[in-house]
Amino acid sequence: MTIQKGIPATKFSLDFFSLSIEEKIGQIQIVMSVNSNCVTTTNIPCVRDSLKTKIPGIFSTKCFNYKKQPFYEEVANTELAHLFEHIILEKFCELKASLDYEQFTIRGNTEWNWHKNPKGTFLIKLSVKKHDRTIFYQSLKDSIQIYNHIMNTCIIDNHIISGQLLNRSVI
Repeated sequence: MTIQKGIPATKFSLDFFSLSIEEKIGQIQIVMSVNSNCVTTTNIPCVRDSLKTKIPGIFSTKCFNYKKQPFYEEVANTELAHLFEHIILEKFCELKASLDYEQFTIRGNTEWNWHKNPKGTFLIKLSVKKHDRTIFYQSLKDSIQIYNHIMNTCIIDNHIISGQLLNRSVI
């Protein structure tokens, strides 16, 4: 998969979601639209185990949520875009560390307003400096692959196919 930066936004669609990515000064904004009636991890019980296998460092990221839960607990009942945000954050950190950066900060925030936007539409805001954009786009590409792998694995393992998780036919 090739992700290209565009002006004003990069847009693409996958089985489980579509993304629109816009670069702002000091920030990347991602509009994520989930292609499903299921917008949280509540009905995806294997998500924690899949994360342990594919990206175990995700559980050491800080998570600021209303219940003040660590991400390990929060992931069992969180919005799919919040899960995606944490995957991006962890992949970004892994890539920066692999390039011998010892100190760096990235912050993320996931918002939604389903009175204004359709259910399943989220806004993910990430603090990404201009000189880190190449690393960000690589981490985004890796994050999409991990997210899709987790969703596919959980769907196959739990037979969550028609009506509940996906709005598409499975053959």
